[in-house]
Amino acid sequence: DPRRIHWRTTARSQTLAVTEWRREQGRDLVVLLGRGHGAGYRTLRTFELTVSAVATIWRAAHAAGVSARLELGSAPEGARGGLRRLGPGLDALAGVGAQGGRRPRAALRRLGAAPGSRIVVYVATGPEPGIKKRLQRAAGRGGSWLLLRADGPGLKRWVGGL
Repeated sequence: DPRRIHWRTTARSQTLAVTEWRREQGRDLVVLLGRGHGAGYRTLRTFELTVSAVATIWRAAHAAGVSARLELGSAPEGARGGLRRLGPGLDALAGVGAQGGRRPRAALRRLGAAPGSRIVVYVATGPEPGIKKRLQRAAGRGGSWLLLRADGPGLKRWVGGL
């Protein structure tokens, strides 16, 4: 079809060049839950808000049909490499503890070692020194990342109803 001929490249190279259209493959979305820091009512309240924010993002990703994976920093039975289905992900979030041996930074390290690029959303309970560099590595070359903090006033507005 002459409409597919890339005329500029054909003229420059003196060989026929056609444009091939492929459907763009979307990158995976990886949602990570940060660890709780310290003890006490205020810390636990912030951690609950963090879990609610992750659940909101998880539910919205599935409603939009996005290929998503939930990482809690631990590998529950049968969930190697993160959870992919909505129900088991919400169940895991309902039972997650603020401390309890979860290592979200280890999950970021695993993601950084994996080939390809991805979109990484990390929801933290508070400040975490050095997390931005880890997120950048986890997203991979050409990937993107987003850091949300539950201790700020902005996040409460979006997940307060959960």
